[in-house]
Amino acid sequence: MSKKSKIELENVLIEYLQNYLPADKDDNNIIYKTSQDIADDLSTMVELTVNQVTLTLLELGYHIQLSEDGMPKWAIMKR
Repeated sequence: MSKKSKIELENVLIEYLQNYLPADKDDNNIIYKTSQDIADDLSTMVELTVNQVTLTLLELGYHIQLSEDGMPKWAIMKR
């Protein structure tokens, strides 16, 4: 994949993430999603790898928390 194509795919992910904010432990209405969940949400538009999603979320300041089921997931909340 060319560098330009990779950037364009990540731009779709960034556009998606503009609907969410990183959540803190004390926030209400936290939504927990894995990188795979997010890739699946966008799968009808672009084909993103779990690693692409993970690296982009880390770069944008999102954090991982343990969800109710004890699994590590991204803690996000609606804007």
